[in-house]
Amino acid sequence: MQKSTIAWAVSALLSSAAQAAPATQFKEAFDGIGHMLVVPYYTVQSGNATLLNIVNTDKTNGKAVKLRFRGAANADTLFDFTLFLSPGDVWAAEVSQNPATGLARLYTPDNSCTLPTQVNGDFNTARTNPQADRPNETREGYIDIITMADVLPGTAVYTATKHVKGAPPIRCSEGVVVPVALRSLQTEAGIAAAGFGAPPPGCLPTGPFSMCPRPPPGRARPPPLQPWRLTASRGPAT
Repeated sequence: MQKSTIAWAVSALLSSAAQAAPATQFKEAFDGIGHMLVVPYYTVQSGNATLLNIVNTDKTNGKAVKLRFRGAANADTLFDFTLFLSPGDVWAAEVSQNPATGLARLYTPDNSCTLPTQVNGDFNTARTNPQADRPNETREGYIDIITMADVLPGTAVYTATKHVKGAPPIRCSEGVVVPVALRSLQTEAGIAAAGFGAPPPGCLPTGPFSMCPRPPPGRARPPPLQPWRLTASRGPAT
C-alpha cells in the first residue's frame, strides 16, 4: 500500500536507530502505555460513537503519532493523518456517523497540531470494495496508532507544536495554512533535517493487550517507557 511521505520518510530516517535495539519477540504487559496501539474495534453502527483519548505521558519530548483507521471487512485504509503531541498533551476525538452521507466521520475540537491541518471530516471509500455498501464499509473497523518519532526540545517542530498556555504558539489545526515549521515535513529532505529522535524501546500496547519487546539472549532489557496512553469507549452519538 502507498505510504504518506512523512510516515515513509520518518520510518527510513529512524530505521538504523531501531536496528540498534533488536527484539526477537513481544511480551504481553498490562499497563496500557507504550509506542504502538491497535484499537481492535470502533463502531458508529446503530447510533453509537467511538471516543478516543490519547495522552502523551512523556513530560520532556513531543511525539509524532500516526493514526490510521481501517475497515472491518478488508482492513482498507479509510482515514489517516499525523498527530503532534506536546509533552503531557491530551488529544480527544469522536468517530460518529454522518447522517447526511452515511459515512463514519471524525470530529475533534482539539488544537494539537496535525498534518493535514484539517482532520474533521468523513472517512474515504476509495479503497473499499466497489461492489459493497461503501458507506457501511466505513462504519466499523479498527485503529492503528503508532509513535513514529520523538519531537525533541530545541527543534523547530518542537517549538511549533509545544503548547504554551494550552495552545501551540501558531494555530496548526482546523484547516489553517500549514505553519512554516511543519511545512518542511511535506518533503523527505525536510523530514530528514527536522531533528526527530527515535522513540526509545519500551512497552508497546495493542488494544487491551500491551506487549514489550524481549531482547535477544545476552542483551539487557530496556526500561519500560511511557510515550502515550489511549482509551477507547463507545456510547450514543451526540
